Amino acid sequence: YKQNSLNGQHIHNLQLYNGINLFAWRYRQDLNYNNNNSFSINQQYVYRTLRNINSILTMGDFYAYSPNLNTYKILGVQINSDNAMKDGSLVGYAPIISETAYTYAEVSIEQNGETLYSTSVPPGPFTLNNLPSLGTNGELVLIIKEENGEVRKKKIWNYSSQYLLRKNQWNYYYTMGLVNNPQKRQFPSNKKKELLTQLNLSYGVSNYLTTMIGAEKKGDDIKALIGNTLGLNILGIVSLENAWIREKYHQQYQSNKINYQKVFSMENTTISLNSSFYFRFKENYAVNKEYKKYDLGFHFSQSLNNNIALTLGYNIATYYHSKEKSQRLFINTSSNYKKLSYSLELENSKDQYSNNNQLSIFLNYPIGQDLSHWVTARINYDNREKYFHENISFSGNTLENNRLNYNLNFSKNNKEHLDSSMKISYLSRIAKLNINSRFNKDSYSLGYGLNGGIVFHNGGITLAQDLNDSFAILNF
Repeated sequence: YKQNSLNGQHIHNLQLYNGINLFAWRYRQDLNYNNNNSFSINQQYVYRTLRNINSILTMGDFYAYSPNLNTYKILGVQINSDNAMKDGSLVGYAPIISETAYTYAEVSIEQNGETLYSTSVPPGPFTLNNLPSLGTNGELVLIIKEENGEVRKKKIWNYSSQYLLRKNQWNYYYTMGLVNNPQKRQFPSNKKKELLTQLNLSYGVSNYLTTMIGAEKKGDDIKALIGNTLGLNILGIVSLENAWIREKYHQQYQSNKINYQKVFSMENTTISLNSSFYFRFKENYAVNKEYKKYDLGFHFSQSLNNNIALTLGYNIATYYHSKEKSQRLFINTSSNYKKLSYSLELENSKDQYSNNNQLSIFLNYPIGQDLSHWVTARINYDNREKYFHENISFSGNTLENNRLNYNLNFSKNNKEHLDSSMKISYLSRIAKLNINSRFNKDSYSLGYGLNGGIVFHNGGITLAQDLNDSFAILNF
C-alpha cells in the first residue's frame, strides 16, 4: 500500500509468487495486481532438471539469460548446463593434474607453504581430476612423497577466473522463442513479436585455455562472437573477445575486447586492464545515438599492513562524431580499527556536460559482543549538486538460529527531507513472514508478505518452507 499526500493518490498493489512442484517438474508464476484494475503476469514458466546431462529445461514466459549475449523476456524454451548439479568438488575452475607414482605415495598440493589438498595414490599413473576449486591465484606446488622417502615437486599454476573451465568441461546455453518486451505494451499497434535464437558454447581446451563461441538472431538483428581465455602462468590471465553485430537501420560494427588480470599473491596486489574497441562498418546518421569508439579501464588494488586496503581505478571512453570524452577516476581506502570498519572514497567524473567530484564515507560498528547487531553510517557529498546525503541504519538478527532479521534506515537529502524505512522478516518452521514500510512527509508505503509451501504426500499434507528449498519428510 502507498499513499502520496501531494496528489492524494492511493495505490494498492498485490504481488503473488506462485509455484507447484510435481515430481521432477517445477511451475512458477509471478502475478501483479493493483487498485487500478491492472492485472499482469510478469513471468509464467515450467522447468525441470535433466540429471543425465547436468542441465535445466525451461519453457514458458520468462527471462532468458545467456553468458556474453543479451538477456530478453521471451515466450519460448531454453536448455542450459547447470554446474550446481555437479559434484561439489567439480564446481569452479581447478587444474587437472596427471603424474606417475613409482610406489604407494602421498600426494599433496601446497601454496605458500600451506597444504590445500592431499590424497594417497597407488603405484602407476594417476590423475587428479576432482580437485575442489581452490579460489586462489598463483603458483601451486605438487608434492609426491614416495614410500621409499623420495620426494618430487612440480610447479602448477592455478587461476581464480569465472571465464576458465576445467579441461574437457562443456558449458552451453540454447534459447528459442518470441521476444516478449513489456515496454511494447504501451504501443498496441505493434503486435509483431521478434523471433529470438541464441546459442552459447564454452569448452575447456586445456588447463590454460578456454574457448567460447556465441550467436544471436533477434528479428533482423544478428550478433556473432568468439572468445578465448588464456592463462599465462606468471604473467597472469587474459581474455579476448571479438564480436560482429548487425542492428536495425543497417548499423554494422565490430567490437574487440581485451581483459587482463595479474595477481601478485605474496604482495596481495591485483592489477586489471580492460579495453574495448569498436569499428563501425556502416552507419545511418538518422539514428540519434552516441556510439563508443573505445573504452579503456585500469584497476589497481593493494592490501597493506594493518588491514588497510587501497583501490585505484581510471576509465576513459571516446565516441564517434564527438570530440568529447567521458572519464572517471576514483581512489578508495578501507580498514578497521578494533571493531570499527570504515572506508573513504574520492571520485571525479567528467564528460561533455559536467565535471563532478564526490566524497563518500562509510562506517560500520557492531553493537554488543555477539556481533549480531550493527549500526552503519554513510555520508556522500556531491560537488555538482552542492549537497550532503546522510544515511544511518540499524540492522541485525536475533532469536534462536537468527530467525528474526531487521533493518531500520534513516536518510536525509539536500532538501532536508527525512526518509525512513523499516524491514523485518521472521523465519518460522512453516513459513517466512516479511513486513516493510517507508515514509516521509509526502508519502508512505506499507508492505507485507508470506512465503511458504504446501506439500502433498502419502502421509497427508505438510506446511513447509519455500518450494525452492530442499527438504525431507520423515514419517515416525
